[in-house]
Amino acid sequence: MSEQKFPTPPSSFVFCQVQGCPLASTCLRAKALPYADPEANSIFCVNSNAHAAIGTDKCPQFKKIEIVPIAYGFMNILSAMSVSGANAAKFEIICKYNTTQFYRWRKDAFPIPPKQQKILTDIFVSHGAKEPVTFDRYENTYEWN
Repeated sequence: MSEQKFPTPPSSFVFCQVQGCPLASTCLRAKALPYADPEANSIFCVNSNAHAAIGTDKCPQFKKIEIVPIAYGFMNILSAMSVSGANAAKFEIICKYNTTQFYRWRKDAFPIPPKQQKILTDIFVSHGAKEPVTFDRYENTYEWN
């Protein structure tokens, strides 16, 4: 794998600094460590004492380096639905997550990871959205979650 420049990982990301780990070259937790926010006074790291397999080829904290499409916004999906379908989808999303999360996602203010994209797509389709469901925009980035 060629050396890649990483964006600054989210402040909640858990890094790994276990020396000599055989999975380090393919683990996002290890590869992203040099790109942690230099302004942060502290970061989260894997506790190497928590599990005997940490730092081995069976590490439970291993996180494969993957670039995935992160979605943003679903105003276009809602506007293409019937009013009753859009309202029902809105209600279901708010019940599942919360009002703040709904509006952050809807207005493109917060990324929608692949797992939530699937859940939201299923909700929209169940309330009448036409397939394929396409979010307002996508950005390819590392799967931090």
